[in-house]
Amino acid sequence: MATWGSSTNVVLTPSIIAKEALMALENNMVLAGLVYRDYSKEFRKMGDTITVRKPATFTAELFDRSSGVTLQNISEGSVAVKLDKLIDVSFELTSEQRTLDIVAYSEQVIQPAMRAHAQYLDLLLAGLYVNIPYYVAMQTDTEAHKLDDMAAIEKQLNINKVPMDSRVAVLSPTGKANYIVVPSFLNAEKRGDTDALKNASLGRIFGTDFYMDQNIVTHEKGTIDTSDTATAVVSGDVLTIVAVGATCTIKKGDIITITNSDSSTSTYVLLEDATIATTPGTAVAHYPAVAKAASGGAIVVVDTNGGNNIVFHRNAFALVSAPLAPPMGGAAASTETYKGVSCRVVMGYDMNKKIDTVSIDMLVGVKTLTEELACRLIE
Repeated sequence: MATWGSSTNVVLTPSIIAKEALMALENNMVLAGLVYRDYSKEFRKMGDTITVRKPATFTAELFDRSSGVTLQNISEGSVAVKLDKLIDVSFELTSEQRTLDIVAYSEQVIQPAMRAHAQYLDLLLAGLYVNIPYYVAMQTDTEAHKLDDMAAIEKQLNINKVPMDSRVAVLSPTGKANYIVVPSFLNAEKRGDTDALKNASLGRIFGTDFYMDQNIVTHEKGTIDTSDTATAVVSGDVLTIVAVGATCTIKKGDIITITNSDSSTSTYVLLEDATIATTPGTAVAHYPAVAKAASGGAIVVVDTNGGNNIVFHRNAFALVSAPLAPPMGGAAASTETYKGVSCRVVMGYDMNKKIDTVSIDMLVGVKTLTEELACRLIE
Protein backbone atom coordinates (compact mmCIF):
# COMPACT_ATOMS: atom_id res chain seq x y z
CA MET A 1 0.00 0.00 0.00
CA ALA A 2 1.23 3.49 -0.80
CA THR A 3 2.40 5.61 2.12
CA TRP A 4 3.01 9.27 2.63
CA GLY A 5 6.48 10.71 3.21
CA SER A 6 9.74 8.97 4.04
CA SER A 7 9.62 5.78 6.05
CA THR A 8 12.15 7.17 8.53
CA ASN A 9 12.57 10.34 10.55
CA VAL A 10 8.98 11.46 9.98
CA VAL A 11 7.04 13.23 12.71
CA LEU A 12 3.66 11.53 12.92
CA THR A 13 1.43 14.58 12.58
CA PRO A 14 -2.39 14.35 12.40
CA SER A 15 -2.22 15.23 8.69
CA ILE A 16 0.16 12.38 7.87
CA ILE A 17 -1.90 9.92 9.91
CA ALA A 18 -5.17 11.10 8.29
CA LYS A 19 -3.79 10.72 4.77
CA GLU A 20 -2.48 7.26 5.52
CA ALA A 21 -5.79 6.36 7.18
CA LEU A 22 -7.78 7.31 4.07
CA MET A 23 -5.49 5.24 1.87
CA ALA A 24 -6.00 2.27 4.19
CA LEU A 25 -9.77 2.85 4.23
CA GLU A 26 -9.97 2.86 0.43
CA ASN A 27 -8.12 -0.45 0.31
CA ASN A 28 -10.46 -2.11 2.81
CA MET A 29 -13.93 -1.11 1.58
CA VAL A 30 -16.13 -3.51 -0.38
CA LEU A 31 -19.69 -2.16 -0.53
CA ALA A 32 -18.53 1.37 0.18
CA GLY A 33 -16.23 1.10 -2.81
CA LEU A 34 -19.07 0.10 -5.15
CA VAL A 35 -21.73 2.76 -4.52
CA TYR A 36 -22.19 6.37 -5.57
CA ARG A 37 -20.13 8.67 -3.35
CA ASP A 38 -20.78 12.31 -2.69
CA TYR A 39 -18.78 14.77 -0.64
CA SER A 40 -19.65 18.05 1.06
CA LYS A 41 -16.72 20.47 1.24
CA GLU A 42 -18.17 22.46 4.14
CA PHE A 43 -17.47 21.59 7.76
CA ARG A 44 -20.48 19.77 9.22
CA LYS A 45 -21.68 18.40 12.52
CA MET A 46 -23.62 15.27 13.38
CA GLY A 47 -27.32 15.60 12.52
CA ASP A 48 -26.88 18.03 9.63
CA THR A 49 -28.90 17.34 6.48
CA ILE A 50 -27.36 18.08 3.10
CA THR A 51 -28.72 17.92 -0.43
CA VAL A 52 -27.04 15.38 -2.69
CA ARG A 53 -27.34 15.54 -6.46
CA LYS A 54 -28.52 12.31 -8.06
CA PRO A 55 -26.80 11.23 -11.30
CA ALA A 56 -28.33 12.82 -14.42
CA THR A 57 -30.93 10.99 -16.51
CA PHE A 58 -32.14 11.61 -20.05
CA THR A 59 -34.94 10.34 -22.31
CA ALA A 60 -34.19 9.24 -25.87
CA GLU A 61 -36.53 10.76 -28.44
CA LEU A 62 -37.10 10.03 -32.12
CA PHE A 63 -35.45 12.73 -34.25
CA ASP A 64 -37.73 14.70 -36.55
CA ARG A 65 -35.79 16.61 -39.22
CA SER A 66 -38.58 19.13 -39.72
CA SER A 67 -38.74 20.20 -36.09
CA GLY A 68 -35.11 19.55 -35.13
CA VAL A 69 -33.85 18.32 -31.81
CA THR A 70 -35.58 18.81 -28.48
CA LEU A 71 -33.26 20.19 -25.83
CA GLN A 72 -33.65 18.46 -22.50
CA ASN A 73 -32.87 19.87 -19.11
CA ILE A 74 -30.13 17.97 -17.30
CA SER A 75 -32.41 16.09 -14.93
CA GLU A 76 -30.07 15.36 -12.05
CA GLY A 77 -32.59 15.55 -9.28
CA SER A 78 -31.58 15.71 -5.64
CA VAL A 79 -32.16 13.94 -2.37
CA ALA A 80 -31.73 14.99 1.25
CA VAL A 81 -29.21 12.93 3.22
CA LYS A 82 -28.85 13.22 6.98
CA LEU A 83 -25.30 13.00 8.27
CA ASP A 84 -26.37 10.96 11.28
CA LYS A 85 -23.40 8.66 11.80
CA LEU A 86 -20.27 9.87 13.56
CA ILE A 87 -18.05 6.81 13.64
CA ASP A 88 -14.92 6.78 15.73
CA VAL A 89 -11.88 4.68 16.55
CA SER A 90 -9.84 6.06 19.46
CA PHE A 91 -6.83 4.52 21.10
CA GLU A 92 -3.90 5.15 23.38
CA LEU A 93 -0.63 6.17 21.73
CA THR A 94 2.08 4.33 23.63
CA SER A 95 5.65 5.50 23.97
CA GLU A 96 6.75 2.59 21.77
CA GLN A 97 4.30 3.55 19.02
CA ARG A 98 5.47 7.17 19.11
CA THR A 99 8.89 5.98 17.92
CA LEU A 100 7.56 4.03 14.92
CA ASP A 101 8.01 5.27 11.36
CA ILE A 102 4.90 5.77 9.25
CA VAL A 103 5.17 2.36 7.53
CA ALA A 104 5.30 0.41 10.81
CA TYR A 105 2.70 2.68 12.40
CA SER A 106 0.37 2.10 9.46
CA GLU A 107 0.72 -1.67 9.70
CA GLN A 108 0.34 -1.88 13.48
CA VAL A 109 -2.23 0.84 14.15
CA ILE A 110 -3.77 2.68 11.21
CA GLN A 111 -4.74 -0.27 9.02
CA PRO A 112 -6.53 -2.17 11.84
CA ALA A 113 -8.36 1.04 12.80
CA MET A 114 -9.47 1.71 9.23
CA ARG A 115 -10.55 -1.89 8.69
CA ALA A 116 -12.99 -1.28 11.54
CA HIS A 117 -14.21 1.90 9.83
CA ALA A 118 -14.54 0.10 6.49
CA GLN A 119 -16.59 -2.69 8.05
CA TYR A 120 -18.92 -0.20 9.69
CA LEU A 121 -19.44 1.69 6.42
CA ASP A 122 -20.18 -1.56 4.62
CA LEU A 123 -22.65 -2.53 7.36
CA LEU A 124 -24.49 0.79 7.00
CA LEU A 125 -24.79 0.34 3.24
CA ALA A 126 -25.80 -3.32 3.50
CA GLY A 127 -28.64 -2.20 5.76
CA LEU A 128 -30.24 -0.25 2.89
CA TYR A 129 -31.72 -3.53 1.61
CA VAL A 130 -34.78 -2.64 3.73
CA ASN A 131 -35.85 -0.10 1.09
CA ILE A 132 -35.87 -2.54 -1.84
CA PRO A 133 -39.09 -4.35 -2.86
CA TYR A 134 -37.56 -6.31 -5.75
CA TYR A 135 -36.19 -9.73 -4.87
CA VAL A 136 -35.14 -13.20 -5.97
CA ALA A 137 -35.36 -16.14 -3.54
CA MET A 138 -32.06 -18.03 -3.48
CA GLN A 139 -32.14 -21.69 -4.54
CA THR A 140 -29.32 -23.93 -3.39
CA ASP A 141 -30.48 -27.50 -4.10
CA THR A 142 -29.04 -27.97 -7.61
CA GLU A 143 -26.49 -26.34 -9.87
CA ALA A 144 -29.23 -25.69 -12.42
CA HIS A 145 -31.30 -23.80 -9.86
CA LYS A 146 -28.29 -21.73 -8.84
CA LEU A 147 -27.88 -20.67 -12.46
CA ASP A 148 -31.62 -19.98 -12.54
CA ASP A 149 -31.00 -17.49 -9.70
CA MET A 150 -28.47 -15.64 -11.87
CA ALA A 151 -30.93 -15.53 -14.76
CA ALA A 152 -33.75 -14.34 -12.47
CA ILE A 153 -31.59 -11.54 -11.10
CA GLU A 154 -30.64 -10.40 -14.59
CA LYS A 155 -34.31 -10.55 -15.64
CA GLN A 156 -35.39 -8.35 -12.72
CA LEU A 157 -32.64 -5.82 -13.41
CA ASN A 158 -33.58 -5.74 -17.09
CA ILE A 159 -37.29 -5.31 -16.28
CA ASN A 160 -36.33 -2.35 -14.10
CA LYS A 161 -34.21 -0.95 -16.98
CA VAL A 162 -31.05 -0.96 -14.90
CA PRO A 163 -28.08 0.25 -17.02
CA MET A 164 -25.88 -2.60 -18.21
CA ASP A 165 -22.71 -0.99 -16.88
CA SER A 166 -21.69 -0.96 -13.20
CA ARG A 167 -23.94 -3.85 -12.15
CA VAL A 168 -22.61 -5.56 -9.02
CA ALA A 169 -23.79 -8.25 -6.61
CA VAL A 170 -22.56 -8.43 -3.03
CA LEU A 171 -23.04 -11.77 -1.29
CA SER A 172 -22.73 -12.92 2.30
CA PRO A 173 -20.27 -15.70 3.20
CA THR A 174 -23.20 -18.14 2.97
CA GLY A 175 -24.21 -16.74 -0.40
CA LYS A 176 -20.66 -17.09 -1.66
CA ALA A 177 -20.47 -20.69 -0.44
CA ASN A 178 -23.71 -21.50 -2.26
CA TYR A 179 -22.51 -20.23 -5.64
CA ILE A 180 -18.73 -20.51 -5.71
CA VAL A 181 -18.86 -24.21 -6.63
CA VAL A 182 -20.81 -23.47 -9.82
CA PRO A 183 -18.44 -23.80 -12.83
CA SER A 184 -19.57 -20.44 -14.19
CA PHE A 185 -18.11 -18.80 -11.08
CA LEU A 186 -15.01 -20.96 -11.01
CA ASN A 187 -14.20 -19.93 -14.57
CA ALA A 188 -15.30 -16.29 -14.25
CA GLU A 189 -12.98 -13.37 -14.82
CA LYS A 190 -12.07 -11.76 -11.50
CA ARG A 191 -12.48 -8.00 -11.03
CA GLY A 192 -11.54 -5.31 -8.50
CA ASP A 193 -9.67 -2.03 -8.26
CA THR A 194 -8.57 -2.08 -4.61
CA ASP A 195 -7.19 -4.77 -2.32
CA ALA A 196 -10.58 -5.39 -0.71
CA LEU A 197 -12.42 -5.63 -4.03
CA LYS A 198 -9.80 -7.90 -5.57
CA ASN A 199 -9.92 -10.21 -2.55
CA ALA A 200 -13.73 -10.18 -2.49
CA SER A 201 -14.26 -10.67 -6.23
CA LEU A 202 -16.02 -13.87 -7.29
CA GLY A 203 -16.07 -13.01 -10.98
CA ARG A 204 -18.38 -11.61 -13.62
CA ILE A 205 -21.53 -13.61 -14.45
CA PHE A 206 -24.30 -12.53 -16.83
CA GLY A 207 -22.98 -8.97 -16.95
CA THR A 208 -22.76 -8.57 -13.15
CA ASP A 209 -19.61 -8.43 -11.03
CA PHE A 210 -19.97 -10.59 -7.91
CA TYR A 211 -18.25 -9.87 -4.58
CA MET A 212 -18.37 -11.23 -1.05
CA ASP A 213 -18.85 -9.03 2.01
CA GLN A 214 -18.99 -10.31 5.57
CA ASN A 215 -21.28 -7.43 6.53
CA ILE A 216 -24.38 -8.48 4.57
CA VAL A 217 -27.35 -8.14 6.93
CA THR A 218 -29.59 -11.00 8.09
CA HIS A 219 -33.25 -9.97 8.16
CA GLU A 220 -35.77 -11.10 10.78
CA LYS A 221 -39.28 -10.42 9.55
CA GLY A 222 -42.26 -9.62 11.76
CA THR A 223 -44.89 -12.13 12.82
CA ILE A 224 -47.15 -11.16 9.92
CA ASP A 225 -48.26 -14.28 8.06
CA THR A 226 -49.94 -14.97 4.73
CA SER A 227 -52.87 -16.77 6.33
CA ASP A 228 -54.10 -14.08 8.71
CA THR A 229 -53.88 -10.74 6.91
CA ALA A 230 -55.83 -8.70 4.39
CA THR A 231 -55.36 -5.25 2.91
CA ALA A 232 -57.33 -2.18 1.96
CA VAL A 233 -56.28 0.98 0.16
CA VAL A 234 -58.03 3.63 2.21
CA SER A 235 -57.45 6.52 -0.19
CA GLY A 236 -54.73 7.58 -2.53
CA ASP A 237 -51.42 6.04 -1.46
CA VAL A 238 -52.50 4.92 2.01
CA LEU A 239 -51.91 1.19 2.42
CA THR A 240 -53.72 -0.37 5.36
CA ILE A 241 -53.04 -3.92 6.53
CA VAL A 242 -55.65 -5.72 8.62
CA ALA A 243 -54.92 -8.63 10.93
CA VAL A 244 -57.70 -11.15 10.43
CA GLY A 245 -56.99 -13.09 13.62
CA ALA A 246 -54.76 -11.81 16.41
CA THR A 247 -52.58 -8.71 16.09
CA CYS A 248 -49.24 -9.26 14.40
CA THR A 249 -46.10 -7.26 13.70
CA ILE A 250 -44.18 -6.07 10.68
CA LYS A 251 -40.51 -5.15 10.49
CA LYS A 252 -38.94 -2.55 8.27
CA GLY A 253 -37.81 -4.43 5.17
CA ASP A 254 -40.63 -7.01 5.13
CA ILE A 255 -42.04 -7.63 1.64
CA ILE A 256 -45.68 -8.41 0.80
CA THR A 257 -47.52 -9.16 -2.43
CA ILE A 258 -51.15 -8.01 -2.66
CA THR A 259 -53.92 -9.21 -4.95
CA ASN A 260 -55.53 -6.10 -6.39
CA SER A 261 -59.22 -5.60 -7.15
CA ASP A 262 -58.58 -6.34 -10.86
CA SER A 263 -56.87 -9.66 -9.93
CA SER A 264 -53.39 -8.33 -10.74
CA THR A 265 -50.71 -8.34 -8.05
CA SER A 266 -48.49 -5.63 -6.58
CA THR A 267 -45.39 -6.06 -4.43
CA TYR A 268 -44.45 -3.63 -1.66
CA VAL A 269 -41.64 -3.31 0.83
CA LEU A 270 -42.78 -2.09 4.27
CA LEU A 271 -40.71 0.82 5.54
CA GLU A 272 -41.40 0.84 9.27
CA ASP A 273 -41.78 -1.39 12.29
CA ALA A 274 -45.43 -1.58 13.33
CA THR A 275 -48.08 -3.61 15.09
CA ILE A 276 -50.94 -4.60 12.78
CA ALA A 277 -54.32 -4.32 14.44
CA THR A 278 -57.45 -6.37 13.69
CA THR A 279 -59.87 -3.44 13.48
CA PRO A 280 -59.62 -1.12 11.63
CA GLY A 281 -56.11 -2.24 10.69
CA THR A 282 -52.90 -0.22 10.48
CA ALA A 283 -51.69 2.16 7.78
CA VAL A 284 -48.05 1.44 6.98
CA ALA A 285 -45.30 3.26 5.11
CA HIS A 286 -44.35 1.41 1.94
CA TYR A 287 -42.66 1.48 -1.46
CA PRO A 288 -43.56 1.79 -4.30
CA ALA A 289 -46.63 4.01 -4.35
CA VAL A 290 -49.98 2.24 -4.56
CA ALA A 291 -51.01 2.21 -8.21
CA LYS A 292 -54.12 -0.02 -8.10
CA ALA A 293 -57.07 -0.46 -5.77
CA ALA A 294 -56.88 -3.48 -3.48
CA SER A 295 -59.79 -3.56 -1.06
CA GLY A 296 -59.84 -6.68 1.06
CA GLY A 297 -57.31 -8.45 -1.17
CA ALA A 298 -55.28 -11.35 0.11
CA ILE A 299 -51.67 -10.78 1.17
CA VAL A 300 -48.77 -13.09 0.47
CA VAL A 301 -45.90 -12.49 2.90
CA VAL A 302 -42.49 -13.09 1.35
CA ASP A 303 -40.03 -15.09 3.42
CA THR A 304 -37.35 -12.44 3.89
CA ASN A 305 -35.71 -14.19 6.84
CA GLY A 306 -32.02 -14.81 6.28
CA GLY A 307 -29.20 -13.00 4.56
CA ASN A 308 -30.41 -10.27 2.23
CA ASN A 309 -27.71 -10.09 -0.42
CA ILE A 310 -27.97 -7.12 -2.76
CA VAL A 311 -27.52 -6.79 -6.51
CA PHE A 312 -27.44 -3.22 -7.77
CA HIS A 313 -26.17 -0.49 -10.04
CA ARG A 314 -23.75 1.92 -8.35
CA ASN A 315 -26.36 4.71 -8.55
CA ALA A 316 -28.83 2.78 -6.39
CA PHE A 317 -27.15 3.77 -3.12
CA ALA A 318 -25.07 6.69 -1.90
CA LEU A 319 -22.38 7.10 0.72
CA VAL A 320 -22.10 10.74 1.73
CA SER A 321 -19.17 12.13 3.70
CA ALA A 322 -18.44 15.57 5.13
CA PRO A 323 -15.41 17.03 6.94
CA LEU A 324 -15.50 17.54 10.67
CA ALA A 325 -14.25 20.84 12.06
CA PRO A 326 -11.05 20.79 14.15
CA PRO A 327 -11.85 20.64 17.86
CA MET A 328 -11.56 23.72 20.03
CA GLY A 329 -9.03 23.72 22.82
CA GLY A 330 -5.73 23.53 20.99
CA ALA A 331 -5.59 19.77 20.29
CA ALA A 332 -3.47 18.81 17.29
CA ALA A 333 -5.89 17.86 14.52
CA SER A 334 -6.26 17.51 10.77
CA THR A 335 -9.14 16.73 8.42
CA GLU A 336 -8.22 15.15 5.09
CA THR A 337 -10.17 13.97 2.05
CA TYR A 338 -9.44 11.20 -0.46
CA LYS A 339 -11.74 10.02 -3.27
CA GLY A 340 -14.80 11.68 -1.78
CA VAL A 341 -14.35 10.40 1.78
CA SER A 342 -13.21 12.56 4.69
CA CYS A 343 -11.73 11.66 8.05
CA ARG A 344 -10.44 13.68 11.00
CA VAL A 345 -7.49 12.79 13.19
CA VAL A 346 -7.17 14.38 16.62
CA MET A 347 -4.14 13.83 18.85
CA GLY A 348 -4.50 14.77 22.48
CA TYR A 349 -3.48 14.09 26.06
CA ASP A 350 -5.71 12.63 28.77
CA MET A 351 -4.82 14.45 32.00
CA ASN A 352 -6.73 11.97 34.17
CA LYS A 353 -5.01 8.88 32.78
CA LYS A 354 -1.71 10.55 31.86
CA ILE A 355 -1.73 9.06 28.35
CA ASP A 356 -1.49 10.33 24.78
CA THR A 357 -4.53 9.56 22.64
CA VAL A 358 -5.38 9.42 18.94
CA SER A 359 -8.91 9.63 17.56
CA ILE A 360 -9.84 8.87 13.94
CA ASP A 361 -13.45 9.78 13.21
CA MET A 362 -15.73 10.22 10.20
CA LEU A 363 -19.08 11.94 9.63
CA VAL A 364 -21.20 10.03 7.10
CA GLY A 365 -24.71 9.29 5.93
CA VAL A 366 -26.10 6.62 3.61
CA LYS A 367 -29.13 6.80 1.36
CA THR A 368 -31.08 4.78 -1.18
CA LEU A 369 -31.15 6.92 -4.32
CA THR A 370 -33.18 4.78 -6.73
CA GLU A 371 -34.91 1.62 -5.52
CA GLU A 372 -35.43 0.31 -9.06
CA LEU A 373 -31.69 0.00 -9.52
CA ALA A 374 -31.40 -2.74 -6.87
CA CYS A 375 -32.66 -6.24 -6.19
CA ARG A 376 -32.37 -8.51 -3.16
CA LEU A 377 -31.11 -12.09 -3.36
CA ILE A 378 -32.65 -13.63 -0.24
CA GLU A 379 -31.05 -16.71 1.31
